[in-house]
Amino acid sequence: MYHLVVLDNVPEARAAMEGVVAESPFGPLFDVTSVASEKALCDLVDAGRGPDVLLTDIRLDDHGPTGIDIVQRLFPEGCATQVIYVTGYVEYCTDVYETAHMYFLTKPVKQKEIDRALARAVRNLEARSLETLMVKFGRESAALPTRDIVFIESRRRKLEIHALCGVYETYGTVAAMLDRLPGEFVRCHKSFIVNLNQVARLNGSEFVLKTGEVVPISQRCRQKARERFFQHLSR
Repeated sequence: MYHLVVLDNVPEARAAMEGVVAESPFGPLFDVTSVASEKALCDLVDAGRGPDVLLTDIRLDDHGPTGIDIVQRLFPEGCATQVIYVTGYVEYCTDVYETAHMYFLTKPVKQKEIDRALARAVRNLEARSLETLMVKFGRESAALPTRDIVFIESRRRKLEIHALCGVYETYGTVAAMLDRLPGEFVRCHKSFIVNLNQVARLNGSEFVLKTGEVVPISQRCRQKARERFFQHLSR
């Protein structure tokens, strides 16, 4: 299930947007949260519940930041969040192109329009999920190409994701993370997942990686890890 956040300072407008999302055939795919301000949205992001889809009004009030300003600050170019702008002011239709977004809707929003926007958002999210791993840490998030992930190590309640571009730390479990990864990843230890594409060789009870790092193979995981490694070599 994806997390969709509605950002609008008018309660009636938030309720209306929740209604059209619920009526959409894509509605069951979304866990919907409504917020009235940038601070409330930031609180969600800080809590690790940032949006997969942001449905935001542009003109939130006469004196504060616009939805465009908020997207520029929180969801820069390259971020996986799918931004859908909603406004009753068509003069903003060119300003939105200063930010990364995937749809622009005018109020009152018609059901068929929100259906098309949500369909595109779901397609984009599904396509990204096959090639990238979304990692959230604090207010920030990163879309890591799975091919660049070398290995993942569990340290208490946190996971260290070792990628070619650096190390990323996030909350989670090894089992839950493995479910989000493609087939070339294998659990070789209670605390380790390894990308078989990044393995240089199998050396007894450890994988030697192309980066020169070494990942242990536990006795419990040894048979399955070895089988998966040799199957991978035979492709």
